[in-house]
Amino acid sequence: MAVQSLRKEESRNPRTLEEALALVKHVESLFMPWNIDALADGFTEDCVEVWVLRDGRIALWEAAFNVGRADQAASVADALR
Repeated sequence: MAVQSLRKEESRNPRTLEEALALVKHVESLFMPWNIDALADGFTEDCVEVWVLRDGRIALWEAAFNVGRADQAASVADALR
């Protein structure tokens, strides 16, 4: 006979504004110095993009990423080319 726990496993998703801000700050810190392994580990395998979290990891993140040379100034017009 299988025994099922009455308690659900606690979610690792932020529950307060402070926890959400801490998560955003942590993710921001991974972009410089480009900690790609840690960034990739924060996404579920089926991530599409808007931060919807599952088990403390990003399951859905709607975003736009723009690239440009770090050693050159860029304008909005340059980004739209």
